[in-house]
Amino acid sequence: MRIALGLLEREESVGRLAQPLRLPQSTTSGHLAVLRGAGVMAARRQGTQVFYRLQSPVGDLLLQALAHAEHQRLGLPDHEAQP
Repeated sequence: MRIALGLLEREESVGRLAQPLRLPQSTTSGHLAVLRGAGVMAARRQGTQVFYRLQSPVGDLLLQALAHAEHQRLGLPDHEAQP
């Protein structure tokens, strides 16, 4: 989840993702490989670096899930379905 949140706005390299997570690059890379294999992430190689991004529509679904969780936490009523 923390990796996905780090990729909501832009693609990042493993090194840039690992720093705020306080994880070794090898651990972060392993997690990214699992997420990529599951179709959650996409990767782009540029020279020796690999840049990761959320695979569409994962970012939108993640934002919706977080908004729903906040909505529930605040005890707000459910929205009516839109026609």
